[in-house]
Amino acid sequence: AYQTHIDSVKSQNNRIDDKIEQLERYLKSREEQLSAGFMKMEEMQSKLDTQLLTLQNSLPQRPSRR
Repeated sequence: AYQTHIDSVKSQNNRIDDKIEQLERYLKSREEQLSAGFMKMEEMQSKLDTQLLTLQNSLPQRPSRR
């Protein structure tokens, strides 16, 4: 009975270890996805900023009100 209990605990530990490895792989993959998405968003923001600046510079300047 004691050996059966030890085997059961070892089996539970193995399943927990497998689950931890699975979660670590998922988190690594998710981190890579989010990082790539963030970099893409920053790239698009930079392009939009450049377009805005180009548009602002192409419009006639209004006299400033002081």
